[in-house]
Amino acid sequence: MSFSTGYRGTVGGAVQTSYTDQPGAGVAGMLAFASDINLVDAVHIGEPDGIAAGRGVVYENVDSTLNHSMQRPDVAAKLPELGTTIDQFKGILVFDERMNSNSNGIPGWADGRVGRVLRNNRSGGRIYVSCPLTVNVGDSVWMQLVADADYQPGEFRPTAGATPANVLAIPNAQWVITTIVPAIVPEVENPPAIAMIELLG
Repeated sequence: MSFSTGYRGTVGGAVQTSYTDQPGAGVAGMLAFASDINLVDAVHIGEPDGIAAGRGVVYENVDSTLNHSMQRPDVAAKLPELGTTIDQFKGILVFDERMNSNSNGIPGWADGRVGRVLRNNRSGGRIYVSCPLTVNVGDSVWMQLVADADYQPGEFRPTAGATPANVLAIPNAQWVITTIVPAIVPEVENPPAIAMIELLG
């Protein structure tokens, strides 16, 4: 699932080329309210295959002489992995109409590009995320660290699942709407179900 192609067509290209005054219910990574843009920071992407919108990220220190030399501090956003701690969780990658899409039409940022991250330590940020399993308001929030049959690293889930060591509890977050199944659109094959998370700082 790479976002490295710069093609500006439909599949593998820019995820949005037109705008309406009545946007859809939401897509993974989309800020739920315009005011939440004030809770977002810019950061380079440091994953070889890129990162999909709506995924949780950690920051990794990088060599300032390399391609992240303009980033201050010298960090890059990465997907979480086994052993990631709550102190390392930095936020959620925000959807942007300038993103590329992968071969399935899923939006994301390629390695080395600059993405926006809704920071977890700023109270009040509300964002849509993909959720393969049903979410109910009041469920706990967990971030996947290791891929399983339903979730990829950086996705959020309402339970710890069968292998608690493969997920990380996010105590400063809550689900604020239940699962929504977006309408089918030609550009995205089997669009993922979404729900909304609020970060509580």
